[in-house]
Amino acid sequence: MSEETSPTTTLPKNEMKKATKEHIASIFQQQGCVIIQRSAGAVGYQALRFTDSKHNVACVYGGRGVAASIWVKAPVLDILKANLHVTATTHNVEDVSFFKRGLDWKIDIQDLNDPAIAHIVKACVDNAKPHYEAEMLRESEKQERLIAQAAKRELMDAKRKDPFA
Repeated sequence: MSEETSPTTTLPKNEMKKATKEHIASIFQQQGCVIIQRSAGAVGYQALRFTDSKHNVACVYGGRGVAASIWVKAPVLDILKANLHVTATTHNVEDVSFFKRGLDWKIDIQDLNDPAIAHIVKACVDNAKPHYEAEMLRESEKQERLIAQAAKRELMDAKRKDPFA
């Protein structure tokens, strides 16, 4: 018995799913994101975020009947709809906001040749970059405060008298 194949390529279905998820992840990596393998129960997925960030830019899941699905935030879908990269006739989009993972919409990808992939990645990165920069600024300010606190503590320790001296 032969495996099913994708309609746009000659790859078997499971190989197409793997290749599509790798392709999506590699584009995110080219945009400065790192991949974190995660799981939600028995379901494995890839969380994509900027280095040192605590917040996901997007997530890539497998899917039934599709090669992959990209979970995105609401402003990303708004950008994609406004530019007609994702429409009701081109992609299946579902609400996933109730999963409480910080992402709002699931966009199904049929195969690695989907022209919307690059647009989805760009919209995700462009949407997340200001938040990432603000997060890194806060972290930098926090480190500066910790250094100043340590210096002040050292100064105060030097001023303290020893009661047994």
